[in-house]
Amino acid sequence: MVLDEPANGLDPAGIVEMRDLMHRLSAAGKTVLISSHLLTEVQQICTHVGIIRLGELVMETTVDALIKGQGHFRVQLDQSQEALDLIKSQQWGQGAHLDEHSDLITAAPLGRGRELNLFLVHAGFAPDVIVPATQDLEQIFLQLTGNNSGDVW
Repeated sequence: MVLDEPANGLDPAGIVEMRDLMHRLSAAGKTVLISSHLLTEVQQICTHVGIIRLGELVMETTVDALIKGQGHFRVQLDQSQEALDLIKSQQWGQGAHLDEHSDLITAAPLGRGRELNLFLVHAGFAPDVIVPATQDLEQIFLQLTGNNSGDVW
């Protein structure tokens, strides 16, 4: 089944009903191809995504693989700027940055959150939260199509 903007013009109850229908079709082994600019809906409904820029496919993968942070972590802690400065001095942390909420986004030693936590604690920083970093599909789309600055991580 091919659907173009299936949620367009629907009220919230209709959107939920359409989403449920697509999930039921998929569960029944049917393939549903959706063309949509409502990327939050695509992220909720789809298992796979293809991103097209100027008529050319620039990315095709699973939604989960695309939105996961590719080994990066989101760290909430006091003194985030000081922790960022320390991490950026490490080989593994040179791409670290603060997001719009002052959360630290960084790779980790050996790619493991546990090692990042130990590193920070030993340096005198006690993280409140360390979780795998993710991006939403809209952010990724804008980065891949050149409509936004920044790197996909």
